[in-house]
Amino acid sequence: MYGQTEAGARLSMLPPGEVADRPRSIGRGLPGVTLRVVDPDGNEVGENELGELVAQGPNLMQGYWKDPELTRQVLRDGWLHTGDLASRDGEGYLSIVGRRVDMIKVGAYRVAPSELEEIASACPGVAEVAVVGLPDPIWSQVPVAFVVPQENVNPPLTADAVLDYLSGKLPLFKRPREVR
Repeated sequence: MYGQTEAGARLSMLPPGEVADRPRSIGRGLPGVTLRVVDPDGNEVGENELGELVAQGPNLMQGYWKDPELTRQVLRDGWLHTGDLASRDGEGYLSIVGRRVDMIKVGAYRVAPSELEEIASACPGVAEVAVVGLPDPIWSQVPVAFVVPQENVNPPLTADAVLDYLSGKLPLFKRPREVR
């Protein structure tokens, strides 16, 4: 299940029998709940495109207690703007990929650190990884990966090995420029 306190706790559900086939999915909206994935202008994005998840339904809050400004920021035109970045597949199943405020701006692209972390964590010899955006004079920001190697790995993990692994799995604009 996926939800937020602002939405009476639940917005979507993935039936237990479908978890193995859709391990990253949060399912579809609960009965009475409409979920959309939208661009910054509020237009619905296409299939498998990234956008902000917004919700509408009878379970949404009326606003934040004594905070009309914050209420205006998250409740717009009857939609709750969750701040979560998501995509919708061809069958209507939703997947959360990160938070809007956590995005790295690489030129005209938005990159979710969580996506890069998930892929990098599958690299042989990687125990832990965190990806952040560091300032860049040309691109605005570039992704940089901070990696903790697994112990007793032979040969020892190198930054070049991680970069080589990622180069086959990510488009150029998403690849970390450096591994530390």
